[in-house]
Amino acid sequence: MGRLYVRLATLLQGLLIAGGLFLYVTLHPVTTDYIARKALTQNGVGFERIDGNIFVGFDLYGLTYQKAFYARHVGVYYNIFALLSPRPTIREVLVQRADLYPDRLKISESNASKQSAPGLYLPPILLERARIEGFTLHLPQRVTADATIDDLRYFQKRLTTPAVALKISSPWAEGRFEGAFDGETLHGTLGASPAARWRREALAHLRTIPHEVKFSLDLDEKGVKTSLLRPLRFEAKEANATLDLASLTLHYRFGPAYLDGKLAGTIQTPALAADFNQTLVLTPHPAYATTLEARITRSAEPLPADRLTIRASGDDTVLVADARLGPFSLDAYSTDYRRFALHAEAVPHTLTYLRHLPGFFARQKVASHADATLTLAPSPALEGVVQVDGNYTAITGSVEWRPESLLVKSTVRPKATEGGIWREIPPIFHHDIHAYLFVSAANKLFYLSTKEAYITLFEREGAIKGWADIASLTMDAKGRIGSDDTVDLRFFTRIDSLYALMERLGYHTQTTIDAQVESRFHLRLSDTLYLGYDITLPWYLVQPDSQTVYYGLDSRLYGAIEGERITLQGYDIGFGDRRFVQHRPSSFRIDDNATLVVERFALFDRGEIAGRYAIPEERGDFRFEARGMHYRGPEGNLTIDGAVDLNLTRDTMDAEGEIELLEGVITYLPKKSYTVNDEDIVIIQDVREPSHTEKRLDIHIFADKPIRYQIPMATVDFKPDVTIWKEPFKDTVLLGIVRITGGSIDVEDKHFTIEPSEIYFGGAHPPNPYLDLHILYTYDFKRFHIYVSHTLADPVFLFSSEPPMSQNDIMSYILFGTPASEAFGGGGGPGGSMASMLLGLGIKHAIGAATGLKFDTFNIIENEEGRFGFEVGTRIGKRFRIIYRNDTLSSIILQYTLSQSVRVDVDVKETGQGINILYVKDFRGPKFLLNRR
Repeated sequence: MGRLYVRLATLLQGLLIAGGLFLYVTLHPVTTDYIARKALTQNGVGFERIDGNIFVGFDLYGLTYQKAFYARHVGVYYNIFALLSPRPTIREVLVQRADLYPDRLKISESNASKQSAPGLYLPPILLERARIEGFTLHLPQRVTADATIDDLRYFQKRLTTPAVALKISSPWAEGRFEGAFDGETLHGTLGASPAARWRREALAHLRTIPHEVKFSLDLDEKGVKTSLLRPLRFEAKEANATLDLASLTLHYRFGPAYLDGKLAGTIQTPALAADFNQTLVLTPHPAYATTLEARITRSAEPLPADRLTIRASGDDTVLVADARLGPFSLDAYSTDYRRFALHAEAVPHTLTYLRHLPGFFARQKVASHADATLTLAPSPALEGVVQVDGNYTAITGSVEWRPESLLVKSTVRPKATEGGIWREIPPIFHHDIHAYLFVSAANKLFYLSTKEAYITLFEREGAIKGWADIASLTMDAKGRIGSDDTVDLRFFTRIDSLYALMERLGYHTQTTIDAQVESRFHLRLSDTLYLGYDITLPWYLVQPDSQTVYYGLDSRLYGAIEGERITLQGYDIGFGDRRFVQHRPSSFRIDDNATLVVERFALFDRGEIAGRYAIPEERGDFRFEARGMHYRGPEGNLTIDGAVDLNLTRDTMDAEGEIELLEGVITYLPKKSYTVNDEDIVIIQDVREPSHTEKRLDIHIFADKPIRYQIPMATVDFKPDVTIWKEPFKDTVLLGIVRITGGSIDVEDKHFTIEPSEIYFGGAHPPNPYLDLHILYTYDFKRFHIYVSHTLADPVFLFSSEPPMSQNDIMSYILFGTPASEAFGGGGGPGGSMASMLLGLGIKHAIGAATGLKFDTFNIIENEEGRFGFEVGTRIGKRFRIIYRNDTLSSIILQYTLSQSVRVDVDVKETGQGINILYVKDFRGPKFLLNRR
């Protein structure tokens, strides 16, 4: 028992001595300093001082490694018993104010071999927390970081941690990473924000930028992969463009050492919108390959297709690229990134995708190819040739560009002048067209020539001159280009005969149009386009047929085109003996859809026309409005209100509206026309092509107050209520009523009063209204009433008088102012003959005064019953004479003299017609016998 006690006491003393020695060694600073210097110095790690002990931990100050790493403070804290337990645990490792210079790291071959040798076996270690505060990575720019790692565990040669937090700050951006490491992969989320400097610069060009961009991050021994976690939007200020990134994935593989990426998003600009997908492969060599596929969803300009594909691959010396858009393709190749071989091609295709293109262009099938060499260094240059082949046209050209000059030469050669564009342009241009353009810093020259026309424009040191001769059109131009690149050009054109010009250009119309045209233009190009124009027509004429001519003298139009707006400042148009002068401006514009918008076209003093005309569809809608508009001219003086809507298409015209005559006097005297209604008489005149336009008219003309119609022999006050009506492919007719409130007719010394009457228009063509006229003639206290009814073409006259008289007495009073018993002696004696002669003279005189005809034939005819008749006639030309005969029947005789002895009479009677050939013998003797007495 005692021996056992001695052994236990000895063991206890040994343990106490060993424990004390252990505590002494572990707690003594010298031990800590010795071990640290022994372990660290041999590995190239130095430090200024060390505090603490091995038992609870220590702090290193001024830690350095190969002049590449410096840490102001490194602390390792633990419990010695936890560290020596079967599950070694370190409570915390702290690194403060550390700097790393990667370019100073030197790894020797021996170190490399040591690092590659298998390491010593380490037991499982748990690091509860590791903190890095103020770590700076010195790259060309400084990158600082703070990190916190929790529960860092090393077990079975695997290092794991459930929580890693890293905060990084650089001159470009600031970021924060939060994730975990499972022994093979570090995965988590990375949020990055651009630095303030870059944010300010970006906001100078972008409306907004994301405050933070978030990525997912996965890092393992094979590589690193990052993906965009939420979409990004960038909006440019000046270009008004928007870029939406829907997805972005980058994957860098360590083994093969290359980066591949995928990008998808949408780009939108005022001119274009597209969805795109892009792939990228990049190696460190460097070598790359990328493919961009875009689907164009909107385009301001017409495109041949909505799918664009761009592919490019190469390395630091070689580039191979191509682009495809519908029938178009472009290939590029380079071996030094200084010279590029370019080849462009378009397979045969039609141009139907081009909106607003004339039909003969749209139907053209075109193929083209071009070869060029682009040089970027040492001096930029582009040289190439272009060939375009179409159904009817072939174009060859060459281009030479350098920073100091540009030269373009081309030839347009017709292949078949019967079709395509050549069918639309004048024949004088159906030859080879040569064009030449040269541009340099000092000179600019443009020249275009054909067999019968040429245009030349030349600019030298800012001064512009030009001239042209196209058929009968000549042009001279002068101007300048300012230091701010503004162009100020004035040019004058002159056409001596528009008809001769149209003849040379191959334009022929059934209507003869001719004019002399002198035009002055002022073109100014700066931020906007300004074109002032002043067009003068010293004379013009329009002859629709052989019997009608419209003409005018000294006409003028002047205004300007500025941007998209066209202004007609005023006009002064001569039309016969009338002038239409307008000082109120009219304005027009053409929108993006090639629609002519008539904002206001001024008519007279208060009339306006507004509307739109779509040029490609040839469709227009217009509205005429007038409020108290005045018209003064030879036809009269009228004030009207009106509103008329007009709809036009290529094949139709609809006009509907109302015109109210407010007040005025009409003085229009219609020209006399003569018609022959017999179907056997044919008059040969100008024949015009019938119109195929479906014209519809519905225009109501009315007046609440009487309008006066006044000519030298008549004054009439009337109130119209009529409609001008027309249905497609039918004649224009009048419908309605004209109410005559009063008026008078003066023929020689006779004065007739028009009582309230009415004229009805029932839609006949030519107009043949129904009459309900009441005319009053007063003479010698007697009142004679003349009633006209039925139609204008076949009127019925009724007479009455106050006091009542016979029809013969009424007619005698109206013609001679006496009753028939006094004017005519009756019977066939001298008195009757004298009465017939007087009546014939009265009729001849009355008809001549009313119609203006001068009769050279006058005969009195008496029949067997003692009644009288008459015939009056006039000569038309050298051989023609027309005679109107009224005895028992009315007839018209057309006499044509073939010779002195033979005459042909065409007699048209109420009961029929006949042709007589008469032989007329002159029975008078020779002049010397006739002169004898």
